[in-house]
Amino acid sequence: MGVNNWRAGRLIDGNGDQVKFAGACLVKTGDTVRLHGEWEDNEQWGRQLRVTFATAAIGRNYDSIRKLFESDESFRQIGPKRAQYIVDFLRTRSLDLEDVLESDDLLEALRVAAKLPSEAIEHLVKSWSEKREENVAKANLIALGVPAKSLEPVWKA
Repeated sequence: MGVNNWRAGRLIDGNGDQVKFAGACLVKTGDTVRLHGEWEDNEQWGRQLRVTFATAAIGRNYDSIRKLFESDESFRQIGPKRAQYIVDFLRTRSLDLEDVLESDDLLEALRVAAKLPSEAIEHLVKSWSEKREENVAKANLIALGVPAKSLEPVWKA
């Protein structure tokens, strides 16, 4: 017997707007996810996102992002002070880290606001994208109260 991974519903997007979605995704109420798919105009349901897959997302878990940057070797060029600058930038603008990492304009604004050299921004983007799923999982573990020093052993297990 297969798993039914088809879902439909409404969610709140990063701008606070309600969006309809339908398609292949294992999500439940309260999940922070990134949905991938195409917009369509459905005769019965109106404009909605036809989902092809979903991935876990870090969302606006700013303290977890800061702790991850401070503790994970992948982000050694960031350090505590820069991690705080990055989180302050995200928090004051109510931005999702991954939205920033995907936008050249937002990355430039982050570079200026957080006083980061271009090399640090490049390192951040590269380090995040190389281990995206691991980074999201670790940040979510931090949010659940797992100590940062325990992340690597938990991840490996």
